[in-house]
Amino acid sequence: AVLAIGIVLFSFPEVRAVGTSVLASAGILSLVAGLAAQSTLGNLVAGVQLVFSNAIRVGDVVVVEGEFGTIGEITLSYVVVYVWDERRLILPCTYFTSQPFEIWTRNSSDIIGTVFLDVDWRVPLAELRSKFLSIVQSSDLWDGRKAGVIVTDATGGYVTVRCTVSASDSDKIWTLRCQVREELVTWIQKEHPDALPVTRVLMPKG
Repeated sequence: AVLAIGIVLFSFPEVRAVGTSVLASAGILSLVAGLAAQSTLGNLVAGVQLVFSNAIRVGDVVVVEGEFGTIGEITLSYVVVYVWDERRLILPCTYFTSQPFEIWTRNSSDIIGTVFLDVDWRVPLAELRSKFLSIVQSSDLWDGRKAGVIVTDATGGYVTVRCTVSASDSDKIWTLRCQVREELVTWIQKEHPDALPVTRVLMPKG
């Protein structure tokens, strides 16, 4: 309508200046409107892309912006992530089409977790491995897929032991990791206190 009025006015010499002003204003308004709608349209397109590509789904466990949470809502303009501490992280759909993010449940919710322990070189590895397996096998959180202990480093006066466990979802793996860590630390304190990490200092004689 604005363009039509401008063209009509432009056809009369007396008001050609007015018509020119109206056309210029229409061009500026169109440019401003296009810039303002660019992010909105981009979000809409990203929302449709998320829906049809199945890149993320409600219930998926993700890590975004350094936060661990679950996809709670997906709309055509934004995605709501339920953070583990009951906060809500609201992100535009374009975030998930333009930024890298972690997803832990792409094909299934099964997941593997690790527990690292720094202990003294005197730690009895065979007994530690046996104790670890007894802890895991007695836990209802373990899914039976993976459990193992391996030494990943031995420098700086410490031995780094990696305990690997598996569970059926992220909540269970978190609890299982905490359980394994706590029970192994307690076991070392009670049964092998000499295996606790220490700092050695050599004193010169005389």
